[in-house]
Amino acid sequence: MGMKNQSKEEIYTTILENIRNINNVPLVTRIMYVSLHSHKQLKGYLAHMIENDLLKYDGQKHVYEVTSKGKQFLFLSKHLSQLLCPEKYG
Repeated sequence: MGMKNQSKEEIYTTILENIRNINNVPLVTRIMYVSLHSHKQLKGYLAHMIENDLLKYDGQKHVYEVTSKGKQFLFLSKHLSQLLCPEKYG
């Protein structure tokens, strides 16, 4: 079974869902494990997502949290997937 190339939007969706699903207290290694990206790749994605206000980082707790804009991104991403692949969600 080969790995499918993912778009940046799919990668962001996967990372945001994983952060949300592990109760907003993920460490980078945990996010890396569930998103299947190298540490270097993941740090780049996380930095870009913070710059775009999809995530915020709590330096005291060392955790990432999904922002309201990130939650909106997830909602729209799921809605778009449902429109494009209704059989998958039907």
